[in-house]
Amino acid sequence: MSNSHYFIGFPVREDLKNRLEIWQKQLRKKADYKVWTFPDDFHITVKFLGDCADNTLEELLKNLESQDWPSVFSETIGPIGNFGSNVHPRVVHAKVSKSDRLSIIKQQVEEAGVKAGLDREKRPYSPHITLAKKWVSGTPLEDGSFPSVFREVYHQEISHLTLYRIHPARKPKYEVVAELPLHKKE
Repeated sequence: MSNSHYFIGFPVREDLKNRLEIWQKQLRKKADYKVWTFPDDFHITVKFLGDCADNTLEELLKNLESQDWPSVFSETIGPIGNFGSNVHPRVVHAKVSKSDRLSIIKQQVEEAGVKAGLDREKRPYSPHITLAKKWVSGTPLEDGSFPSVFREVYHQEISHLTLYRIHPARKPKYEVVAELPLHKKE
């Protein structure tokens, strides 16, 4: 596991991956991006870790395993959104609602990371599922000609955190390293 890049996130279930892939196909008809997320790589990031040495990663996992996590919960996925300009969005994504439980988990992950020697994220947390990034050309998202599918919303059960290793040259490029279950519903 030495000196690879990692992140912590929530996986996306198969039927939702299929629906988001339909969004990508519709988006490709109107816009071009340098990077299109491979459907098996769809996820909701909680914390990007970057380059982590083995001892840091081991300490982080120990800290995460000792957490008292909230119970399993559901998040709303959608509609489509973007980061950057509406004319030339640098990232197009499916929005993810930010429930109290998701905010608590984000805070717990940050605290576990700080205890392991990682930096605290300074940017506000904006949960999402990236569809495409690095705009090349195309029609603005808000021009009114995009299909109604982009306004749809879905629900995703959040049952566990996943530690992923990044392999930039592979498809899929995210490898599951560890899974941390949340508490069961009561």
